[in-house]
Amino acid sequence: MTLNDVTISYGNKKVYENFSITFKDLSITAILGASGCGKTTLLNEIASRNSLHQISFIFQEPRLIPWETIEKNIMFALKRQDTLDSVLFGAGRFA
Repeated sequence: MTLNDVTISYGNKKVYENFSITFKDLSITAILGASGCGKTTLLNEIASRNSLHQISFIFQEPRLIPWETIEKNIMFALKRQDTLDSVLFGAGRFA
């Protein structure tokens, strides 16, 4: 997957200007940087252009709804019960 000459702004603040990057197929890439430098903005841009690639995000800090169960957190992210069953089965929940 390749991004070419990406420019992203929020109001007058440019986060990326003429930014280009290529990710190798079937690879794992870490996006590292200080808080507020644009890591999540970059991931959102990649996801918005994703049509043929499988992309997953893993954030460093917890991203769960603390008052909900693990199952409900997964359901919230997936929004489909049949997908939830296959994810839980794959994780050994029903094995």
